Amino acid sequence: MATITTKFGAGGAGIQPGHGSPDLATALRDVADDLADFDGAAADWSAELTVTAHAVTLSKRGVPVAVEATTATSAGVKQMQHSGSPGAGYVQVAFTAGVATLTFNATDAVTGARVLMAPQPAAALRTLKG
Repeated sequence: MATITTKFGAGGAGIQPGHGSPDLATALRDVADDLADFDGAAADWSAELTVTAHAVTLSKRGVPVAVEATTATSAGVKQMQHSGSPGAGYVQVAFTAGVATLTFNATDAVTGARVLMAPQPAAALRTLKG
């Protein structure tokens, strides 16, 4: 992990191979690795989730962007709300330690759903500013 100081490059430090720590090649490799961590991190729909008793808790932390009931008497995209009981066509999104629980309206009889999650950033960056 490279720490790139505010004086990086001053007087040629770090620019020429073997001069300065980190050198330019190390800093660029670490930045490239950090950028590669975002490759494939684009948002995507989840696999089919089983909804039991009108609710499902997601398997990982994250922010749902859209929810679609795939198996229900009223299938289709549901409007998200964050408080109160969900009405027909709505889903309540509640968080516990960053993990969302989706609660559907009982009359929609949802038994299967898919969720579009926002992309998640990398857990940690290798390149630091110093």
